Amino acid sequence: REARDLGVREQPYCLVIGGGQGGIMLGARLRQLGVPALIIEKNARAGDSWRNRYRSLVLHDPVWYDHLPYIPFPENWPVFTPKDKMGDWLEMYARVMELNYWVATKCVSAAYDEAEKAWTVIVDRVGQRITLKP
Repeated sequence: REARDLGVREQPYCLVIGGGQGGIMLGARLRQLGVPALIIEKNARAGDSWRNRYRSLVLHDPVWYDHLPYIPFPENWPVFTPKDKMGDWLEMYARVMELNYWVATKCVSAAYDEAEKAWTVIVDRVGQRITLKP
């Protein structure tokens, strides 16, 4: 319900543009702090920023440097994570952490109103223009 209402009936306090690994981690931290946040991602699924890369890609850092906050990788996780496995993990993580995450959504424009001290961000979500005021 919250993800459905954000940007339509309610405005997010924080808008995270880019739902890759960094955006997801930031969204998880904001969620834990109780900050209403919305993550937007241009790809069709969370984790596609990894899945859409070259076939043989693996993370260059060993697993013990790559944990996301709150949910560590399982004990049997490979030392160097394959790209598709990482993409699947990010998708699962966003769902399990109950992040407000819009896929297939692009930022069209962002403008700061100095007088109102407020942002207006227009996004395209699957062909529909939505105005956000984080």
